[in-house]
Amino acid sequence: MKRVLCLFLACMLLLPLGTQAAVIGTGYATDIKAYVDCLMVPSYNIDGNTVVIVRDLENFGYTVNWDESARVVRFYRDFAKPVTPTIPTYNGTPVGTKVFDVYETDIRVFFKEKEIPAYNIGGRTAVRLRDIALVGEAVYDPTYKSAEIFSFETVYFDDEIAYIKTNFYGRLLLLSQGDQALQPLVSMVESGVYNAKVVEDYKAFYNSMREQFAAYKAYKEPYGFDKSAMELWWAMVNMQLAGETMLIMAETLRCGGNAMAAMNDYNQYRIDDLEQRRVALLNLYDDIMQLTFFWE
Repeated sequence: MKRVLCLFLACMLLLPLGTQAAVIGTGYATDIKAYVDCLMVPSYNIDGNTVVIVRDLENFGYTVNWDESARVVRFYRDFAKPVTPTIPTYNGTPVGTKVFDVYETDIRVFFKEKEIPAYNIGGRTAVRLRDIALVGEAVYDPTYKSAEIFSFETVYFDDEIAYIKTNFYGRLLLLSQGDQALQPLVSMVESGVYNAKVVEDYKAFYNSMREQFAAYKAYKEPYGFDKSAMELWWAMVNMQLAGETMLIMAETLRCGGNAMAAMNDYNQYRIDDLEQRRVALLNLYDDIMQLTFFWE
């Protein structure tokens, strides 16, 4: 009986466990930022193409419909839909590093009723940025290493583009980098075990961050962008206060005191910082819309 059971199990191991989707491409880390109507959208590089996840576009004024029975995705720019941009996240992966495989998909994708190529990234459907422009074609800007599309006719001055891509989004990404830099310090304080290297590493980042915040404070944003600029400034103030508080807590730990006593203050600074980033993005969209000429 045991021999029969062993033979049965051996045969089962030889049977295919299911159909695996074939790998048809490679996703790489990239320093090219994707913009839709001047708002930064999470993006990826697939074999030299800038692509975006279809579902991510729902935060940027797109309506996405999924027909499961037909395995069809249809999406379009919906100007009646509220835009709620996602807060960008800093990614320090070296450019050109392989980050994922791209798989074949049987899902058909239609943008404005026109079928376009699609990719399967870990079960998420992605499309090329250049296939979803409503006005003109996708534009690559080597000055800012950006790829962008527009849904409407619009005109921006150089100082406005510099504000959006360098000063606004550049500082948002710096704040995200600050989130990541704080984590080892927070973990150290919560563990109750002082680590001098963790503290010194954060101090180096903190000092660099303060210099960039000071440069932003001295910067004068273009006319019409005061709401987004002010809200972003307060986000930076609260990030700096959070960093200062955590360094004080680290020093308290080193001296044998109760480092966790100030954790509530730290958490409140972080909550305020994240909320101000969210509001700053909404204000940026409002600022952009004031400069926009919709096409008929």
